[in-house]
Amino acid sequence: MSATLLVQPDPDALARRAAELLIDCAEESIRLRGRFRVALSGGGTPGLLYRLLAGPSYRDRVPWSLTEVYWGDERHLPAGDPGRNDSEVLPLLADAGVPASQIHPVPYVAGDVSQAAAQYEQLLRKQAQPGEPLLDLAILGLGTDGHTASLFPGTAPLDETERLVVPNYAAYEDRFPERVTLTLPAINACETVLFIVTGSSKRDILRRALADPSCCPRSAFSRVPAGCSG
Repeated sequence: MSATLLVQPDPDALARRAAELLIDCAEESIRLRGRFRVALSGGGTPGLLYRLLAGPSYRDRVPWSLTEVYWGDERHLPAGDPGRNDSEVLPLLADAGVPASQIHPVPYVAGDVSQAAAQYEQLLRKQAQPGEPLLDLAILGLGTDGHTASLFPGTAPLDETERLVVPNYAAYEDRFPERVTLTLPAINACETVLFIVTGSSKRDILRRALADPSCCPRSAFSRVPAGCSG
């Protein structure tokens, strides 16, 4: 797989560059397949991108009516909980005019994170088309420990070879540990993967990952194209 590293001078420039890349992906996907399917990431880093895309400068440039929205991972919390990755994004998508039927949050199943993961995998497989990428674009971040999505170093989902979505449990900072995540097979089945990385706290792990991908044990960062960092 080819990879391109793009370094931008500040978070605003990074968000604008990522927005242009997303629009390019959307236009190409619609030209080839008649729709654009994107998985979003949680965390603070991509939030600026999402606000930009839903704002006046970009809203009319994104083909929202032909866009299907998914998530690369989610904390297993009830809908509307502020701890979920989608909590700040769903209002932005509504403001941008994305039809509710084209927004696919990770489900919450009380007391059963495995069932939530199974339901999301069933949705992805049901909507996948033979001979096409699983998704046209997956937006991912990078944690200070080298994790991406909810694929944490040393956890069992890194060994998954068949399933597209699995549960995981990982204590990271002060965030809710029970999670649902795309797997490496799912990420590697996407047409394009865009990593968005910002902040001095991630400088060391990013440098190590670029120099020696084995520093992030079997993480998706070493398996799919790096799209953008700054």
